[in-house]
Amino acid sequence: MSPGSTVSPRRPLKPVVMTNPSPPAPVRLEGVVKEYRDFTLGPINLELEPGYITALIGRNGAGKTTLLRLIMGMARPTRGRITVFGLSYADNHHRILSRIGFVPEEPFLYDEMDVAWIGRFVSRLYPGWDQDEFRRLLAHFDVPARKQIKELSKGSRVKAELALALAHHPDLLILDEPTSGLDPIVRREVLEELQAVIARSDRATVLFSTHITEDVERIADRVAFLVEGRLALLATQDELREKWMELWLDENARPLHELTALPEVFAAEPAGAGTIRVITRDAPATLKICHTSAIRKRPLAFDEILGLLSAGKNSQRKEMW
Repeated sequence: MSPGSTVSPRRPLKPVVMTNPSPPAPVRLEGVVKEYRDFTLGPINLELEPGYITALIGRNGAGKTTLLRLIMGMARPTRGRITVFGLSYADNHHRILSRIGFVPEEPFLYDEMDVAWIGRFVSRLYPGWDQDEFRRLLAHFDVPARKQIKELSKGSRVKAELALALAHHPDLLILDEPTSGLDPIVRREVLEELQAVIARSDRATVLFSTHITEDVERIADRVAFLVEGRLALLATQDELREKWMELWLDENARPLHELTALPEVFAAEPAGAGTIRVITRDAPATLKICHTSAIRKRPLAFDEILGLLSAGKNSQRKEMW
């Protein structure tokens, strides 16, 4: 986290409360594939849990925007099934969208209109629109309601779009690269509001795509890594920090060639002073097999994990992820 940042610490995961019957998942993708002439997304199997912030990270061209467009009903899958709140878009398009707030990567606001006019226009699309909440959000973000969109800075435009997306109290908030190109202060404001959305409602769910791994570390509960159109890994932050590690072991713990052959190990090499440096996606399993404890260990950063998933080690291990 950057020095001086005041974004609240990531909250602990909520305890699982068994209810009967359980509500449908906010988003469920089953075997979803989207084929283009030069790119294929999927097959994707993904289920979002209500009340959590999920970050979708991947390199440019990995398919993040395509995946969000499919979830939003803005594109149709070539095959597979998508349900939102347990409903399909075929017969429930407007019903689903009325419960979603969306902030796209590319601005959609009319440059010649002021913020207040756009608020009145968007309000007609949502039965649950809360004008008082819209005014509160604009004041909170310091966005002038009477200014034309073309007069706003990039940061203020993003905050205006976020206010529009939140004013109808959506059950699902989807954002495509919301903090890209923003200065640190505006980034912090946006991230704080995403945390506040979850804090205000146990049923609200947030899904945002980003290539800024620092933002993921700050607020995400779960992290989905998208690599070349495939969901390579989905895990909680705690799981990632407990398993994906750089370890330093005693060189006598296990022969080097045996370490490199372990399915969870990406690399193992002599590190000097009688130690071996190991990169693993399952530190507890690696240590158990070696019958040892680590001399030193370091959780991998999310950009390092993404790099390992992107590079791979062989096709068989890609399928194991």
